[in-house]
Amino acid sequence: MGHVFLSYSRKDSAIMQQVRDKLREDNLPVWTDEKLEPGTRSWKESIENALESADCLVVILSPESKKSPWVREEMNYAEAQDVRIFPIMAVGDEKSSVPFGYITAQWIDIRNPSEFQRGMRLLSAGIRNYLGIEQRESIKPTPPQAAEKVPTIDLAPLSLEASKAVQLLQNPQSKWWRRADAATRLGQIGDSRVIPVLEAFLESTDLDLRYACQKALRQLRGGKEGEPEPGTQTSSPRPANAPAAPKPATPPAKRIQTVKIVITGPFSAGKTEFIRSISEIDVVSTEREITTPAEKEVKEQTTVAMDFGRITVDEELVLYLFGTPGQRRFDFMWEILAEGMLGFIVLIDSSKPETFREAKSILDTFRAYAPTPFIVAANKQDHPDAWSPEDLRIALRVDAGIKLVPCVARDPHSVRDVLLELLYSVLEEME
Repeated sequence: MGHVFLSYSRKDSAIMQQVRDKLREDNLPVWTDEKLEPGTRSWKESIENALESADCLVVILSPESKKSPWVREEMNYAEAQDVRIFPIMAVGDEKSSVPFGYITAQWIDIRNPSEFQRGMRLLSAGIRNYLGIEQRESIKPTPPQAAEKVPTIDLAPLSLEASKAVQLLQNPQSKWWRRADAATRLGQIGDSRVIPVLEAFLESTDLDLRYACQKALRQLRGGKEGEPEPGTQTSSPRPANAPAAPKPATPPAKRIQTVKIVITGPFSAGKTEFIRSISEIDVVSTEREITTPAEKEVKEQTTVAMDFGRITVDEELVLYLFGTPGQRRFDFMWEILAEGMLGFIVLIDSSKPETFREAKSILDTFRAYAPTPFIVAANKQDHPDAWSPEDLRIALRVDAGIKLVPCVARDPHSVRDVLLELLYSVLEEME
């Protein structure tokens, strides 16, 4: 791994140090020129070498950095070396701080001290996602006494796919849905040599992971629906005159299948409302007030990280709904949220044709993330200016084979119908 190159104006050194320290706390290597003498030949050569070996560049946007020719040179050189640039807004606004050519780029806002920690978490997540580093729930290592005890097996005889799934399952820092997906995949691969690893998670406190391992073990042992769960004992036939066997104290746990669905779409398409109208829990939301570009004084709410809701379809099926940010400056969260999804919905405000091109771009982006089932939902079909699904299909240039369904995000029945349309395709894919 290379390093994160930090570009800044010397007049913003105090802000730079806060950003530098936070990134290093998150175990990201950071390079700065603070120990070099500005303007010297060795300083320029060091910067060139650091940029050429950098994995990405974080530029601190401010009125001072916009005026700095060196910051602009660093950004230009980074672009020439194909180094990814992550802008963060520290001082000022778009007019005073954002250089020409970056006004439409997504940037993270750390101007408000109360939002600094959240903004830095988003920045770290974006960098880790770009570099392919697993984003961890906690940067601190798991204490030895809390570490999961998982038997080791020889990975060499396993296929590459099985080996990767085992490593992902054994990694306690992996996201829960990725570990559950890994267990499910091991059951599908059918290599019985991984049984000891799956058995180690039968007592896991993570309900989803436990049931994924149970299902995989049934597949590997040739079990069928209705057979006892792995690890349970079957009794021999009871003589006719024998007393009745005592009933178990608790019934066997039901097998629960969890499905992760992502709700995406342009800014203000109704994603949060869609999830909120049907979720059985209070939606975990990361909405923040923003000022719209057209009306400087008008405040609106927008999702900056994700929304989360849950629906229990029946005793064996639970849907997890993840809503994405709609604004492009937060699009680094899209790929993070797309990890492990089994299907996605592109929600469109069918009364705003100016958002259709962005919706098509988002659709193409998510299709590139993973070959999972998806549908397009035409929201606000109760609006007098709403385009019909047929007209939307033409405007978006989507194939006739792609499901494009009408929707009213605030109506739970309408949302249910949209989810069912997608769910049928997801379950068919999982068979």
